[in-house]
Amino acid sequence: MEPFSLLVPTHPRSTVWTFVRITTEEGITGFGEGIGTPGPICAAITQFGNSLVGEPAWDIERLWVAMYNGTHFTRSGAVQAAISAIDIALWDIVGKATCLPVYALLGGKVNPRVPIYHHPWDDVDGVRAFDRGEPPTGYEEASRQIVADGIVAGKLDPFPHVEGFSREISPQALRHAASIIEQIRAGAGEDFKICVEMHARFNVASAIRIAKSLEPYDPFWIEEPVPAESMDDMREVQLATPTAVATGEHFYQRIEFRDALDRRICRIIQPDVAHMGGISELKKVAAMADAYYVTVAPHEYNGPITLAAGAHVGATMPNLLMCEYHIQLKGVLEDTMPDGYHYDPAFFDLPDTPGIGVELSDNYIKEHRIDPAKWGTEGLGYKMRMH
Repeated sequence: MEPFSLLVPTHPRSTVWTFVRITTEEGITGFGEGIGTPGPICAAITQFGNSLVGEPAWDIERLWVAMYNGTHFTRSGAVQAAISAIDIALWDIVGKATCLPVYALLGGKVNPRVPIYHHPWDDVDGVRAFDRGEPPTGYEEASRQIVADGIVAGKLDPFPHVEGFSREISPQALRHAASIIEQIRAGAGEDFKICVEMHARFNVASAIRIAKSLEPYDPFWIEEPVPAESMDDMREVQLATPTAVATGEHFYQRIEFRDALDRRICRIIQPDVAHMGGISELKKVAAMADAYYVTVAPHEYNGPITLAAGAHVGATMPNLLMCEYHIQLKGVLEDTMPDGYHYDPAFFDLPDTPGIGVELSDNYIKEHRIDPAKWGTEGLGYKMRMH
């Protein structure tokens, strides 16, 4: 069991991803991925590996429970990301051993194609224009081109980054953000799905003001308008607007999703397969959400294995809404999918390759490998955003 991290040059920024490679006695290799700070995830994978090596790869559920029960005081963060990576790799192994794609092991496709949404406005400078005292421009024209390119859904954070910790939004910042969404709707047309990311930055009063200001432009969802751990506040926002609230990327356990569903805090959940327990947990959480008539839009802000793993489960979900996609992955998928990758702006089509369908070759790993313990200390990390 080998954890490793890769620094992959992608647009608009280079990205660090953390993986695990598990090889069986028969020589079958499975890959998994966990999201978070690389050093702690790799350390947790190594620790689990000390106990798991020699166990049958087929016993996915038993091994998952053993890892989870063995981490009584640390069932979140890097530890849960490590469990996720190992779980994904085990499903990859079983798929290869049976010559079946993972979606077939999970019961087969309900959705013949997996719908996706993009982050297509990364190159538009409208949010930073606020810092220069300028109105946002360029979104209407960009949105026309986005639709012409075949994209049917997109997400962005239109809110200026202002100093302070009050969680309030100023009238100027709200007008700026609303202008961006207005331009997008004008350019993209009435059928385009506009997903508004709020990054848990606001309090209830500000979040409701934002939701009401954006309602005329019919956003498809508003994402994490308040901190996810404040479920009562999230519910208050959802009850105040007909726009769907989406949340869940910061939940690490099915119990958190159970509580969120019981309390009706949102209309859409966004579990992340790379840190909430892997394929095994994502399938369970999606089934639980279906009992509440809540749809699922897996959060997949990570690498190629996260995307593929989430899509395999998504293909089997009756309540799948769409999966997250980043155009920066296009070249990576072309390099790592053995049967080839055909880009479609509206769908991620799963291959029939046994397992997950993504392979990281020795040469690919060697070319991009970094020391996970040094990530963030040699220009590879990011600066903490203090506002």
